[in-house]
Amino acid sequence: MDKTQYLKRLGNRIRIARKRKGWTQARLATELGLQPSGLAKIERGQVNPNIIQLRTIKAALDMEWEEVFSRLVMVY
Repeated sequence: MDKTQYLKRLGNRIRIARKRKGWTQARLATELGLQPSGLAKIERGQVNPNIIQLRTIKAALDMEWEEVFSRLVMVY
């Protein structure tokens, strides 16, 4: 899997967790201190969130690390 596919899968997991919680992008972005457009880019896999952002997203969406990273493998 290349970086683009990896980021898209990661973003999709975040989107699914957000929707499961019943939140809009605007609501989650506010919780995270991000602009909605920044969150949209993460969900579309257009940006690579850093570990601090992932930790904050994970906490806001009540996700476990396993949910975030399970079966996401990037081959170099």
